Amino acid sequence: DVLPALDRLSKGLRERIGESLKGLRNTEKLEQVSTSSLEALRLYTEGMHAADAGRYDEAIGPLRRAVAADSTFAMGWRKLAAVLGNARMPESERVAAATKAYQYRDRLPEIERHLADAFYFYTVEYDPERVIAAYRAVLQIDPANDAALNNLAIELGRRGKHEDAAALVERAMASGTSASYYSVLTNTRLDQGRVEEALAVVDRMRRDPPDAPEE
Repeated sequence: DVLPALDRLSKGLRERIGESLKGLRNTEKLEQVSTSSLEALRLYTEGMHAADAGRYDEAIGPLRRAVAADSTFAMGWRKLAAVLGNARMPESERVAAATKAYQYRDRLPEIERHLADAFYFYTVEYDPERVIAAYRAVLQIDPANDAALNNLAIELGRRGKHEDAAALVERAMASGTSASYYSVLTNTRLDQGRVEEALAVVDRMRRDPPDAPEE
């Protein structure tokens, strides 16, 4: 609860000293993940925003520094592993980061522990049933969890459950946009042979770019 309270207090103070409302609205919120280091959290948030916008190469640096600041930062290791994969970095680096996330999962709250489990059994010791079970467990606790919605959609799509996958991505997109959401939804429609709908998703991305900063 501390981070949301700090957000509110800092915005109130800045408003009183004259910062514009637009500036306040554009302030990036810190991600809510478990780490003993505020610097690691700040770097993780920086990496998350770059990754959500599809700038995976740019996200690697902040995430590497985040886990350097807190070597037991399980969610930092998990996100780093995901970004390394998206950036087509060596598989050995991705596996090492995913293994670190799994190694430290017992320190985590329930949602984050399920996410670390799911990623490990997707990346290192592939077990689709455990992947699906872990993401469903997250959504039982937090139905709007974007990582679980997105990644469960990917796994269900691989198993041919395309409508279920599309529904999950649409749920994720109701609260924000990410390059991954558009990619998953486009690929889902292409796998179904629904080319026009896939092109409509691409047009939608052009109109509402993933986490595009305001000019």
